[in-house]
Amino acid sequence: GFTTKNVLTLRTALPLPKYKNVDPRVRFLDKLLTDVRALPGVTAASYVSWVPMGSMRGGIWPVIIGNRGVVRDASNSAMLRFATPSFFSTLNIPLLRGRDLAETDDATRPYVAVVSESFVRRYFPNEDPIGKRFTFALSERTVIGVVADIRMRGLEQSSEPQVYTSYRQVQDGELAFYMPKDLIVRTTGSTASLLPQIRRIVREADSRQPISNVATMEEVV
Repeated sequence: GFTTKNVLTLRTALPLPKYKNVDPRVRFLDKLLTDVRALPGVTAASYVSWVPMGSMRGGIWPVIIGNRGVVRDASNSAMLRFATPSFFSTLNIPLLRGRDLAETDDATRPYVAVVSESFVRRYFPNEDPIGKRFTFALSERTVIGVVADIRMRGLEQSSEPQVYTSYRQVQDGELAFYMPKDLIVRTTGSTASLLPQIRRIVREADSRQPISNVATMEEVV
């Protein structure tokens, strides 16, 4: 369900309390993405909470629609991912309806979400999902887009419905564990040649920030 060729991934798990608040996280991620996207050969770059198949458990929240109440079971839940704009295009995940997340989707505006096909089939069957509201991960959110399903848990099983939310739409101190930590870079050439340059960019953004989980997307799969 996504592109694996010529894609490099790595993790910059921002430590707390240094990055507990939203503004420092956003400044770090925005600077890193701006500089990485400017590298020769890079065609796309984005951040997400965990790359597909990069986390085999966790991230599950109940979905509440209207006054149905909280039901914590497999038939009333979805997987949470915070992402930067262009995450879907970086991995060539088809946007089927509506729009992608945008930089303007910040904490001053109504909270939004891009959801997967399986989310729509479960919660809004035979309806236009765009504009539908639901409560999820501490906040009410409005559906602005629908993307194709992808494998998140591995090749052996289908994944839960997905909810992708804006990395800017969260309050200080909330959901810090879910904040974008995995950088995804798609290039026209060798991913190995990019790594030294990305290490330099990370040092320039924060000289004390470590890098881990370096792998191509093919290696992750």
